[in-house]
Amino acid sequence: MTAEYYWTLPTRGDGRSGPGPRGNRGDWTAGDHPLVPSIRDVRPGRYDYFDYLGQIARAAAVAGLRGVFVPFDVQGEDSWIVSAALARQFPTLDFVTEFSPAFATPVYATKMSATFQRFSGGRLGWKLAIDGDQADGAAFADHVEGAARFDRAREFLDIATGIWGADGFTYRGRYFEVEDGGLRDPLTRHRRPPVTLSGVSAEALSLSATHADIHLWPSSLPEGWEQHKVELDRLVAGTGRQLRHGTQLAIVARETEREAWDEVRRQWRHVGVGDWNTFDELVLAPDVWSGFRQIGHDAPTGVVGSYEQVAAHLLNVSAAGIDVFYLGASPGLEEAYRFGEHLAPLLVAEKVAQAV
Repeated sequence: MTAEYYWTLPTRGDGRSGPGPRGNRGDWTAGDHPLVPSIRDVRPGRYDYFDYLGQIARAAAVAGLRGVFVPFDVQGEDSWIVSAALARQFPTLDFVTEFSPAFATPVYATKMSATFQRFSGGRLGWKLAIDGDQADGAAFADHVEGAARFDRAREFLDIATGIWGADGFTYRGRYFEVEDGGLRDPLTRHRRPPVTLSGVSAEALSLSATHADIHLWPSSLPEGWEQHKVELDRLVAGTGRQLRHGTQLAIVARETEREAWDEVRRQWRHVGVGDWNTFDELVLAPDVWSGFRQIGHDAPTGVVGSYEQVAAHLLNVSAAGIDVFYLGASPGLEEAYRFGEHLAPLLVAEKVAQAV
């Protein structure tokens, strides 16, 4: 199957200084490096961070990516609002929206999604944020902990699946109950949003086996997921379902390998989260670094190298059975164009060469 590439929208700031609140785009200007009033337009209705996210989405569309991934961040812009605001503007993009099952009842979330599917032509996907930080959950009035989070997510997805196109659906679980429910035509004329899940625990694999359309692995290195992938494929085989495998990666690609690593070091130095020994310890392979989350990226690991090296890495991962890529880089706007100009041609050319 042809690989699909999605670009990550930075929902908590972005800029030359890297992703997160240290960025300087829109009104996410870092507090310690504010732009002077003479070069900022602070009038209501003028350019803001949502306009910047729209620019990134446009760059993803121009680059020919399948869609965008809109992550859930407790201190960032709301993923649902961002996705809905952009979906009508960019009709060629799919929108994979991440949210917690604590966000709403499964019936209401599914009804929202039915409307989203109608006004977007069926371009919404779900990414459930399940195994997050407990303190973040508590800040959102969510006190479900540990493996119970996967039990709740299973009930959430059981109900979402059960009410789509159904009538008289009843469900009684530990976390949710539905009496005589269901969403009918024309609300459900499009398919229910495909579900992306992640994780390597037994609970995560079991949930994906019964409900995921895509399972996302946290690394591009086979030793990080190969054994778990084999187990998940075994579980899925007994259900008669089909499941695709994906990975979430940051990418830093430049003309030369040295330029790429210099950019990663620049972001590390700017954030100041550790010394250079710590930086070196996070190098997992000559072209893989595992410190991206520490410098503000949504992905924990990433690929670093020349355009040819990064493209070759992605193609090798695809050949190993990973065909969905959630990619991200900072600044998101320039890097999305960089992907389209320098990486996409290499990926397409290689695919064409293999097919000949």
